[in-house]
Amino acid sequence: MRGVQQFPEFSWSFSRASTLNSCPRKYYYAYYGSHNGWLLWRDDIPEIQKRTYRLKKLVSLPIVFGQIVHDQVERVLGDLFESGFIPTIDELEHLTRDHLNEAYLDSVKREQLWLERPSRHLMLAEIYYNKQLPKDEVAHYNERIRPTWEHFLRSETWQLLLTRGDELSFEQVEDFASIMIGDVRVWVVLDLLLYDQREDLWYIIDWKTGKRSDDDRMQLVLYAYYVAETFGVPFERIRLRNEYLQTGETSTFTPTEMDRKQLIHFFSHSVEDMRHYQKNKATNEPVAIDSFPKTEQSLQCQYCNYREVCLPSL
Repeated sequence: MRGVQQFPEFSWSFSRASTLNSCPRKYYYAYYGSHNGWLLWRDDIPEIQKRTYRLKKLVSLPIVFGQIVHDQVERVLGDLFESGFIPTIDELEHLTRDHLNEAYLDSVKREQLWLERPSRHLMLAEIYYNKQLPKDEVAHYNERIRPTWEHFLRSETWQLLLTRGDELSFEQVEDFASIMIGDVRVWVVLDLLLYDQREDLWYIIDWKTGKRSDDDRMQLVLYAYYVAETFGVPFERIRLRNEYLQTGETSTFTPTEMDRKQLIHFFSHSVEDMRHYQKNKATNEPVAIDSFPKTEQSLQCQYCNYREVCLPSL
């Protein structure tokens, strides 16, 4: 293919590791089968890659809700830092509902635009496959909007910014960054990185709109590893915090050397698992698709973005 990298760069992230762990076939579609599919205008790109790329860009209602909240949090933090503007909860609720409605309209009225530019327009997976949103799920997220913002405005991080904002500096907000661990590029997305000038502490904040996960701690430790390596900060000067906006709970801890060792152990084994599916490690050419087994958890398949190409009978 002219001027196109035939295979994607091999890299690692928590989401990539999670995808492989949940279903190797899904991992294939997400990171190999959809590669170059964004080149929709090119005749030399196989249609299956374009189709798989479109499926990769489908988003479920829980994901859309989380994205909208994260985008609004990023905007609110930027406004506070730049001008000191503090929104009301009514404004936050109203904007969230507007964005959710826009996501719905994108899906039902602008399907052709999404087909042509899936990275620029939004398609809800529920509407793509079922032509409608489940009423109980719509009611659930409608009811969650205001409590989510109540929990945000009462969160430890927001209160810290309001009371001691002049002593804190924003180092990163929702930045997509990477670091090399050995010869592997590792991608991280920090929701918020703060430096406390008075206490000489670095705060890494992750806003969670979903339930607690067993991976939450390890994910934050990865972010701490990134900050330690990038800014030369010792672990003991880092505070890691998950703000659970669904429940209003907060979890804050200082990473330890044991956390670092567990992270590297997890990372190494995960990379080894990914390497198992490489036919050529130098080019990251994958083995044949049939060598990526499908999950035995059939319930996952009913909600998978790729069920159209993986299990057409569904």
